[in-house]
Amino acid sequence: MCPTSTIDLDVSCFTTLDACAAAGIKPTTLQNWLTREPAIILLPKNERPPSGLDHRPLLTLRRIFQIGLTAELMRRGTTAQRAGNLAAMFTDQGSERPAEWRRDRDHAHRRPGHLFPSGGTILVANKDGRFDPIIAAVVNAPLAEVVRRYKTGALIVDVEEVVNGILASLPPMDQHTLPVMEPTTLPFLPHVPIRRALRRPQRMV
Repeated sequence: MCPTSTIDLDVSCFTTLDACAAAGIKPTTLQNWLTREPAIILLPKNERPPSGLDHRPLLTLRRIFQIGLTAELMRRGTTAQRAGNLAAMFTDQGSERPAEWRRDRDHAHRRPGHLFPSGGTILVANKDGRFDPIIAAVVNAPLAEVVRRYKTGALIVDVEEVVNGILASLPPMDQHTLPVMEPTTLPFLPHVPIRRALRRPQRMV
Protein backbone atom coordinates (compact mmCIF):
# COMPACT_ATOMS: atom_id res chain seq x y z
CA MET A 1 0.00 0.00 0.00
CA CYS A 2 1.45 3.35 -1.04
CA PRO A 3 -0.40 6.43 0.25
CA THR A 4 -1.18 8.91 -2.55
CA SER A 5 -3.95 11.14 -1.22
CA THR A 6 -3.65 14.39 0.66
CA ILE A 7 -3.80 14.13 4.39
CA ASP A 8 -3.59 16.33 7.44
CA LEU A 9 -0.91 14.69 9.55
CA ASP A 10 -1.73 16.86 12.55
CA VAL A 11 -5.29 15.84 13.40
CA SER A 12 -5.44 14.09 16.79
CA CYS A 13 -7.33 10.90 15.98
CA PHE A 14 -5.33 8.01 17.51
CA THR A 15 -4.84 6.66 21.01
CA THR A 16 -1.58 5.66 22.65
CA LEU A 17 -2.76 2.04 22.40
CA ASP A 18 -3.17 2.51 18.63
CA ALA A 19 0.42 3.76 18.56
CA CYS A 20 1.70 0.71 20.46
CA ALA A 21 -0.11 -1.71 18.15
CA ALA A 22 1.18 0.04 15.01
CA ALA A 23 4.77 0.21 16.29
CA GLY A 24 4.82 -3.30 17.77
CA ILE A 25 5.84 -2.11 21.23
CA LYS A 26 4.51 -2.56 24.75
CA PRO A 27 2.48 0.22 26.41
CA THR A 28 5.12 0.47 29.14
CA THR A 29 7.77 1.10 26.48
CA LEU A 30 5.82 4.01 25.02
CA GLN A 31 5.12 5.40 28.47
CA ASN A 32 8.85 5.37 29.15
CA TRP A 33 9.57 7.18 25.88
CA LEU A 34 7.03 9.89 26.72
CA THR A 35 7.95 10.48 30.36
CA ARG A 36 11.72 10.09 30.65
CA GLU A 37 14.01 13.14 30.68
CA PRO A 38 14.85 14.02 28.02
CA ALA A 39 11.81 12.47 26.34
CA ILE A 40 12.35 10.09 23.43
CA ILE A 41 9.12 11.28 21.78
CA LEU A 42 8.29 14.92 22.45
CA LEU A 43 4.55 15.57 22.40
CA PRO A 44 2.97 18.99 21.86
CA LYS A 45 0.48 20.03 24.53
CA ASN A 46 -2.56 18.95 22.52
CA GLU A 47 -1.22 15.36 22.29
CA ARG A 48 -0.21 14.86 25.92
CA PRO A 49 -2.41 12.50 27.97
CA PRO A 50 -3.22 13.81 31.48
CA SER A 51 -1.16 11.01 33.06
CA GLY A 52 0.36 7.84 31.67
CA LEU A 53 -1.29 6.20 28.68
CA ASP A 54 -4.77 7.01 27.47
CA HIS A 55 -7.57 5.42 25.43
CA ARG A 56 -8.74 8.77 24.06
CA PRO A 57 -7.79 9.97 20.55
CA LEU A 58 -4.86 12.24 21.32
CA LEU A 59 -2.04 11.41 18.91
CA THR A 60 -1.60 12.65 15.36
CA LEU A 61 -0.51 10.49 12.44
CA ARG A 62 2.77 12.43 12.38
CA ARG A 63 3.51 11.28 15.95
CA ILE A 64 2.45 7.69 15.16
CA PHE A 65 4.98 7.68 12.31
CA GLN A 66 7.71 8.92 14.66
CA ILE A 67 6.89 6.27 17.27
CA GLY A 68 6.89 3.51 14.64
CA LEU A 69 10.19 4.64 13.10
CA THR A 70 11.75 4.94 16.55
CA ALA A 71 10.77 1.34 17.31
CA GLU A 72 12.19 0.15 13.98
CA LEU A 73 15.48 1.98 14.54
CA MET A 74 15.81 0.49 18.03
CA ARG A 75 15.28 -3.00 16.61
CA ARG A 76 18.33 -2.30 14.47
CA GLY A 77 20.45 -1.50 17.50
CA THR A 78 20.06 2.27 17.79
CA THR A 79 19.79 3.82 21.26
CA ALA A 80 16.36 5.14 22.22
CA GLN A 81 17.35 8.83 22.25
CA ARG A 82 19.10 8.67 18.90
CA ALA A 83 16.27 6.62 17.38
CA GLY A 84 13.73 9.27 18.37
CA ASN A 85 15.92 12.04 16.92
CA LEU A 86 16.51 10.19 13.65
CA ALA A 87 12.80 9.39 13.32
CA ALA A 88 12.02 13.10 13.76
CA MET A 89 14.15 13.82 10.68
CA PHE A 90 11.36 12.25 8.65
CA THR A 91 8.34 13.38 10.68
CA ASP A 92 9.35 16.91 11.71
CA GLN A 93 11.98 18.03 9.19
CA GLY A 94 11.79 18.41 5.43
CA SER A 95 14.31 18.58 2.60
CA GLU A 96 17.08 17.67 5.03
CA ARG A 97 20.31 17.14 3.17
CA PRO A 98 24.00 17.64 4.01
CA ALA A 99 25.08 21.24 3.41
CA GLU A 100 27.35 20.35 0.49
CA TRP A 101 24.41 18.77 -1.38
CA ARG A 102 22.04 21.72 -1.11
CA ARG A 103 23.27 23.43 -4.29
CA ASP A 104 22.67 20.25 -6.29
CA ARG A 105 20.09 20.94 -9.02
CA ASP A 106 18.54 17.55 -8.23
CA HIS A 107 17.98 18.52 -4.61
CA ALA A 108 14.68 16.94 -3.53
CA HIS A 109 12.08 18.84 -1.53
CA ARG A 110 9.86 16.99 0.92
CA ARG A 111 7.40 18.28 3.48
CA PRO A 112 7.91 16.92 7.02
CA GLY A 113 6.13 13.60 7.53
CA HIS A 114 5.52 13.02 3.81
CA LEU A 115 7.03 10.51 1.41
CA PHE A 116 8.79 11.24 -1.86
CA PRO A 117 6.59 10.25 -4.84
CA SER A 118 9.27 8.25 -6.67
CA GLY A 119 12.58 6.58 -6.10
CA GLY A 120 12.10 5.88 -2.42
CA THR A 121 12.13 7.56 0.98
CA ILE A 122 15.20 6.19 2.73
CA LEU A 123 16.73 7.21 6.06
CA VAL A 124 20.52 6.87 6.04
CA ALA A 125 22.77 7.36 9.07
CA ASN A 126 25.95 5.91 10.51
CA LYS A 127 25.38 3.20 13.10
CA ASP A 128 27.57 4.42 15.91
CA GLY A 129 26.16 7.92 16.40
CA ARG A 130 28.97 9.86 14.74
CA PHE A 131 28.09 12.17 11.85
CA ASP A 132 31.09 11.33 9.67
CA PRO A 133 31.67 9.79 7.22
CA ILE A 134 27.88 9.35 6.82
CA ILE A 135 25.69 12.40 7.33
CA ALA A 136 22.25 11.46 8.68
CA ALA A 137 19.65 12.28 6.04
CA VAL A 138 16.34 11.28 4.49
CA VAL A 139 17.10 10.76 0.81
CA ASN A 140 15.06 10.18 -2.33
CA ALA A 141 16.50 7.10 -4.04
CA PRO A 142 15.70 3.41 -4.57
CA LEU A 143 16.59 1.25 -1.57
CA ALA A 144 18.85 -0.99 -3.69
CA GLU A 145 20.85 2.05 -4.85
CA VAL A 146 21.33 3.30 -1.30
CA VAL A 147 22.42 -0.14 -0.07
CA ARG A 148 24.87 -0.45 -2.99
CA ARG A 149 26.51 2.90 -2.26
CA TYR A 150 26.56 2.57 1.53
CA LYS A 151 27.77 -1.01 1.63
CA THR A 152 29.13 -1.11 5.16
CA GLY A 153 28.66 0.68 8.44
CA ALA A 154 25.38 2.28 7.45
CA LEU A 155 22.02 2.31 9.18
CA ILE A 156 19.48 2.21 6.33
CA VAL A 157 15.71 2.22 6.84
CA ASP A 158 13.07 2.07 4.11
CA VAL A 159 10.74 4.74 5.52
CA GLU A 160 8.03 4.02 2.96
CA GLU A 161 7.87 0.39 4.06
CA VAL A 162 7.56 1.42 7.72
CA VAL A 163 4.89 4.03 6.93
CA ASN A 164 2.84 1.56 4.90
CA GLY A 165 3.08 -1.01 7.69
CA ILE A 166 1.88 1.56 10.21
CA LEU A 167 -1.07 2.60 8.04
CA ALA A 168 -2.07 -1.04 7.59
CA SER A 169 -2.03 -1.55 11.37
CA LEU A 170 -4.06 1.52 12.34
CA PRO A 171 -7.86 1.75 12.59
CA PRO A 172 -9.55 2.80 9.31
CA MET A 173 -9.06 6.46 8.46
CA ASP A 174 -11.02 8.82 6.22
CA GLN A 175 -9.46 9.31 2.79
CA HIS A 176 -8.58 12.93 3.61
CA THR A 177 -6.21 11.74 6.32
CA LEU A 178 -3.81 9.84 4.04
CA PRO A 179 -0.27 11.24 3.55
CA VAL A 180 0.51 13.19 0.38
CA MET A 181 3.64 12.62 -1.69
CA GLU A 182 4.95 15.63 -3.56
CA PRO A 183 6.52 15.75 -7.06
CA THR A 184 10.30 15.91 -7.00
CA THR A 185 13.37 14.71 -8.86
CA LEU A 186 15.61 11.76 -8.11
CA PRO A 187 19.03 12.90 -6.85
CA PHE A 188 22.23 10.94 -7.39
CA LEU A 189 23.72 9.96 -4.04
CA PRO A 190 27.44 10.64 -3.57
CA HIS A 191 29.67 7.67 -2.93
CA VAL A 192 30.87 7.50 0.68
CA PRO A 193 33.29 4.70 1.64
CA ILE A 194 32.39 2.96 4.90
CA ARG A 195 33.76 0.05 6.84
CA ARG A 196 31.33 -2.21 8.65
CA ALA A 197 28.91 -4.66 7.05
CA LEU A 198 25.24 -3.75 6.78
CA ARG A 199 23.14 -5.84 9.14
CA ARG A 200 19.56 -5.83 10.36
CA PRO A 201 19.34 -7.26 13.87
CA GLN A 202 15.97 -8.81 14.71
CA ARG A 203 15.47 -7.57 18.25
CA MET A 204 12.20 -6.74 19.92
CA VAL A 205 11.91 -3.35 21.62
